[in-house]
Amino acid sequence: MEDKGKGRGKGKGKGKPSLTVVPGNVVPLLNGKGKGKEGLTAKQEAFAAKVAEGETLAASYRAAYDAENMAPATIHNEACKLMANPLVTARVNKLVEEKRAKTSHDSARIRISVIERLQIEANDTTNPASVRVRALELLGKITDVALFTERLQTDTATTRSPDQITEELKERIAKLAG
Repeated sequence: MEDKGKGRGKGKGKGKPSLTVVPGNVVPLLNGKGKGKEGLTAKQEAFAAKVAEGETLAASYRAAYDAENMAPATIHNEACKLMANPLVTARVNKLVEEKRAKTSHDSARIRISVIERLQIEANDTTNPASVRVRALELLGKITDVALFTERLQTDTATTRSPDQITEELKERIAKLAG
Protein backbone atom coordinates (compact mmCIF):
# COMPACT_ATOMS: atom_id res chain seq x y z
CA MET A 1 0.00 0.00 0.00
CA GLU A 2 1.67 3.19 -1.16
CA ASP A 3 0.85 6.72 -0.28
CA LYS A 4 1.83 8.87 -3.28
CA GLY A 5 -0.14 11.96 -2.39
CA LYS A 6 1.55 15.09 -1.09
CA GLY A 7 1.19 15.95 2.54
CA ARG A 8 -0.09 12.53 3.53
CA GLY A 9 1.63 10.89 6.43
CA LYS A 10 5.03 11.49 7.89
CA GLY A 11 7.14 9.05 5.87
CA LYS A 12 10.81 9.93 5.36
CA GLY A 13 10.90 9.70 1.60
CA LYS A 14 8.57 10.34 -1.29
CA GLY A 15 6.02 7.66 -1.97
CA LYS A 16 6.53 5.73 1.27
CA PRO A 17 3.44 4.82 3.24
CA SER A 18 2.91 6.14 6.69
CA LEU A 19 1.53 3.75 9.25
CA THR A 20 -0.52 4.85 12.19
CA VAL A 21 -2.12 2.81 14.93
CA VAL A 22 -5.87 3.12 14.95
CA PRO A 23 -7.50 2.30 18.27
CA GLY A 24 -10.59 0.12 18.27
CA ASN A 25 -11.67 -3.35 17.35
CA VAL A 26 -10.17 -5.14 14.40
CA VAL A 27 -12.21 -7.72 12.52
CA PRO A 28 -10.31 -10.87 13.52
CA LEU A 29 -11.19 -13.32 10.76
CA LEU A 30 -11.05 -10.97 7.78
CA ASN A 31 -10.53 -13.08 4.67
CA GLY A 32 -9.88 -16.19 6.77
CA LYS A 33 -6.81 -14.78 8.45
CA GLY A 34 -6.16 -14.10 12.10
CA LYS A 35 -7.77 -15.65 15.11
CA GLY A 36 -11.30 -15.33 16.40
CA LYS A 37 -12.61 -14.86 19.90
CA GLU A 38 -12.05 -18.56 20.66
CA GLY A 39 -8.38 -18.25 19.68
CA LEU A 40 -8.86 -20.34 16.54
CA THR A 41 -8.22 -19.55 12.91
CA ALA A 42 -11.11 -19.71 10.48
CA LYS A 43 -9.93 -23.11 9.27
CA GLN A 44 -9.62 -24.46 12.81
CA GLU A 45 -13.12 -23.16 13.55
CA ALA A 46 -14.48 -24.86 10.42
CA PHE A 47 -12.74 -28.11 11.41
CA ALA A 48 -14.21 -27.93 14.94
CA ALA A 49 -17.69 -27.24 13.58
CA LYS A 50 -17.56 -30.30 11.31
CA VAL A 51 -16.29 -32.54 14.12
CA ALA A 52 -19.08 -31.26 16.39
CA GLU A 53 -21.61 -32.13 13.67
CA GLY A 54 -20.43 -35.73 13.86
CA GLU A 55 -18.08 -35.86 10.88
CA THR A 56 -14.94 -37.96 11.12
CA LEU A 57 -11.69 -36.16 11.84
CA ALA A 58 -10.41 -36.82 8.32
CA ALA A 59 -13.63 -35.61 6.66
CA SER A 60 -13.63 -32.53 8.87
CA TYR A 61 -10.01 -31.83 7.94
CA ARG A 62 -10.79 -32.18 4.21
CA ALA A 63 -13.74 -29.79 4.57
CA ALA A 64 -11.69 -27.12 6.37
CA TYR A 65 -8.29 -27.41 4.70
CA ASP A 66 -6.95 -27.85 1.19
CA ALA A 67 -6.12 -31.55 1.33
CA GLU A 68 -6.46 -32.31 -2.37
CA ASN A 69 -2.85 -33.40 -2.85
CA MET A 70 -2.45 -35.07 0.54
CA ALA A 71 -2.30 -38.80 1.17
CA PRO A 72 -5.07 -40.24 3.35
CA ALA A 73 -2.56 -41.15 6.07
CA THR A 74 -1.25 -37.59 6.10
CA ILE A 75 -4.78 -36.20 6.35
CA HIS A 76 -5.48 -38.54 9.24
CA ASN A 77 -2.26 -37.54 11.04
CA GLU A 78 -2.87 -33.83 10.54
CA ALA A 79 -6.47 -34.15 11.70
CA CYS A 80 -5.34 -35.97 14.84
CA LYS A 81 -2.71 -33.31 15.54
CA LEU A 82 -5.32 -30.61 15.08
CA MET A 83 -7.74 -32.37 17.41
CA ALA A 84 -4.95 -32.65 20.01
CA ASN A 85 -4.77 -28.84 20.12
CA PRO A 86 -6.43 -27.89 23.44
CA LEU A 87 -8.14 -24.86 21.91
CA VAL A 88 -9.66 -26.98 19.12
CA THR A 89 -10.74 -29.69 21.56
CA ALA A 90 -12.33 -27.10 23.85
CA ARG A 91 -14.18 -25.57 20.90
CA VAL A 92 -15.48 -28.94 19.72
CA ASN A 93 -16.69 -29.72 23.26
CA LYS A 94 -18.37 -26.34 23.50
CA LEU A 95 -20.13 -26.77 20.15
CA VAL A 96 -21.30 -30.28 21.07
CA GLU A 97 -22.61 -29.03 24.43
CA GLU A 98 -24.47 -26.15 22.73
CA LYS A 99 -26.03 -28.61 20.28
CA ARG A 100 -27.03 -30.96 23.12
CA ALA A 101 -28.54 -28.12 25.15
CA LYS A 102 -30.52 -26.90 22.15
CA THR A 103 -31.78 -30.40 21.38
CA SER A 104 -32.82 -31.13 24.95
CA HIS A 105 -34.49 -27.73 25.18
CA ASP A 106 -36.42 -28.40 21.99
CA SER A 107 -37.51 -31.89 23.08
CA ALA A 108 -38.54 -30.64 26.52
CA ARG A 109 -40.55 -27.83 24.95
CA ILE A 110 -42.29 -30.25 22.58
CA ARG A 111 -43.03 -32.64 25.45
CA ILE A 112 -44.64 -29.87 27.49
CA SER A 113 -46.63 -28.67 24.48
CA VAL A 114 -47.97 -32.16 23.75
CA ILE A 115 -48.95 -32.74 27.38
CA GLU A 116 -50.72 -29.38 27.56
CA ARG A 117 -52.59 -30.10 24.32
CA LEU A 118 -53.65 -33.54 25.54
CA GLN A 119 -54.96 -32.00 28.76
CA ILE A 120 -56.99 -29.48 26.76
CA GLU A 121 -58.46 -32.26 24.59
CA ALA A 122 -59.23 -34.43 27.62
CA ASN A 123 -61.08 -31.62 29.39
CA ASP A 124 -62.95 -30.25 26.36
CA THR A 125 -66.55 -31.40 26.83
CA THR A 126 -67.39 -30.53 23.21
CA ASN A 127 -65.09 -33.36 22.09
CA PRO A 128 -66.61 -36.80 21.61
CA ALA A 129 -66.11 -39.13 24.56
CA SER A 130 -63.76 -41.33 22.52
CA VAL A 131 -61.43 -38.36 21.90
CA ARG A 132 -61.42 -37.40 25.57
CA VAL A 133 -60.77 -41.00 26.68
CA ARG A 134 -57.93 -41.37 24.14
CA ALA A 135 -56.33 -38.12 25.37
CA LEU A 136 -56.56 -39.38 28.95
CA GLU A 137 -55.09 -42.72 27.92
CA LEU A 138 -52.12 -41.00 26.26
CA LEU A 139 -51.61 -38.82 29.32
CA GLY A 140 -51.63 -41.96 31.47
CA LYS A 141 -48.96 -43.56 29.27
CA ILE A 142 -46.48 -40.75 29.85
CA THR A 143 -43.40 -42.19 31.52
CA ASP A 144 -43.67 -39.92 34.55
CA VAL A 145 -47.29 -40.95 35.11
CA ALA A 146 -46.98 -44.64 34.09
CA LEU A 147 -50.62 -45.28 34.92
CA PHE A 148 -51.05 -48.07 32.36
CA THR A 149 -47.65 -49.70 32.72
CA GLU A 150 -47.96 -53.38 33.43
CA ARG A 151 -45.84 -54.57 36.28
CA LEU A 152 -44.73 -58.13 36.53
CA GLN A 153 -44.31 -59.45 40.03
CA THR A 154 -42.36 -62.58 40.71
CA ASP A 155 -42.38 -64.34 44.01
CA THR A 156 -38.99 -65.82 44.73
CA ALA A 157 -39.34 -65.99 48.50
CA THR A 158 -40.67 -69.56 48.54
CA THR A 159 -38.82 -72.41 46.98
CA ARG A 160 -40.78 -75.47 45.93
CA SER A 161 -39.66 -78.83 44.80
CA PRO A 162 -40.68 -80.19 41.42
CA ASP A 163 -42.96 -82.66 43.19
CA GLN A 164 -44.79 -79.81 45.00
CA ILE A 165 -45.25 -77.91 41.72
CA THR A 166 -46.58 -81.04 40.02
CA GLU A 167 -49.07 -81.59 42.86
CA GLU A 168 -50.27 -77.94 42.70
CA LEU A 169 -50.77 -78.19 38.93
CA LYS A 170 -52.81 -81.41 39.34
CA GLU A 171 -55.02 -79.67 41.91
CA ARG A 172 -55.61 -76.67 39.62
CA ILE A 173 -56.43 -78.94 36.67
CA ALA A 174 -58.88 -80.85 38.85
CA LYS A 175 -60.60 -77.60 39.85
CA LEU A 176 -60.89 -76.47 36.22
CA ALA A 177 -62.21 -79.89 35.12
CA GLY A 178 -64.56 -80.29 38.02
